[in-house]
Amino acid sequence: MGLTRDMLATMVGEKESIIRRIEAGQLEPTIELARKLEKVLKIKLVEEIIDYEMESGDLKNYDITLGDIAEFKD
Repeated sequence: MGLTRDMLATMVGEKESIIRRIEAGQLEPTIELARKLEKVLKIKLVEEIIDYEMESGDLKNYDITLGDIAEFKD
């Protein structure tokens, strides 16, 4: 979009250093800041996760995988 870090920081009400740290992968934005960035940059950063409870009988048919318990960084 041709924005500088300083311009983006001003648009979302944050310091430029926060934007720089997010870009470098050193900081994960809060949900509030992610929503502001979505609005300004017209992108999708936050996805709603629908959590459902399993019936106790469902557990015997469910195998836990590494993806169920681990969090991977890009």
